[in-house]
Amino acid sequence: MKKIVTVLAVATMLMSSLSACGKTEDTTTDKPAAEASVETEQTSEAAGTESVAETEAVAATEENTEGEDNRLEEGMTKVYTLIDAYNDLLSQHKYAEDLLQADVESLDDAELGNLGLTTADGNEIQTSHGYYSVLITYYFDYVNNGIKYGDGYSDFSELAAQLPDENSIKSKYGFVDEGESKTNKVIMFEAVGVLPFLASCEAVHGTDLVETTEYVMGDYTSAYAIPLNCDGNTGLTAVFDADGNLMNICSSDDFDQYISSFPNGASE
Repeated sequence: MKKIVTVLAVATMLMSSLSACGKTEDTTTDKPAAEASVETEQTSEAAGTESVAETEAVAATEENTEGEDNRLEEGMTKVYTLIDAYNDLLSQHKYAEDLLQADVESLDDAELGNLGLTTADGNEIQTSHGYYSVLITYYFDYVNNGIKYGDGYSDFSELAAQLPDENSIKSKYGFVDEGESKTNKVIMFEAVGVLPFLASCEAVHGTDLVETTEYVMGDYTSAYAIPLNCDGNTGLTAVFDADGNLMNICSSDDFDQYISSFPNGASE
């Protein structure tokens, strides 16, 4: 009898043990479901956080798109680049280049007819404005297109040969009949004349940015202008189109700070 009772007791203990194990397994089975619920909540929260971040990123992009107005800073960078273009040109020491710069400074075209530059149509340039257009192309491309002296041409005769023809390039820049063109109304024309003064200044600052469409030069119309202060001297204004191209450095009627780079004329 004792043996039977003992066996029954052992059997009862085993059943209890197995029953407990079953409960443990059930609990284990339930636990991943709870964890999955937590993970779902965390995923939902993460998704919500990401959505906010994306919204903020879009808002920041829109804010940057509207952007801070950097036109004053960028415009002055182009004014400084114009001065660099002038110094670069003087360093070439080539006859046509020196003569064109010297003549625009003094508006004396006595020697231009001897240059013999031709445009892409094979015709020799006939007018001083045609010759000045070669110089203007150099400055405009240097400042606004990053094409420095020698990029794609070795001298002004090769640069002239890239221009389609004399009349179209003069019209593009704003030249009209000989003797009638105003330097403030032609692309880079006044700029070339005042560059010696600008290059001689220790400090050139932009004082303001003014929205204006009053300047029309050939194919270009201004969008804004930056009055300049050059070592305390005023009277010069950098003019830009809607694409940020520097069109000209225009001067007031009382501005007379011209300093010629070639007091004895252009060197041969």
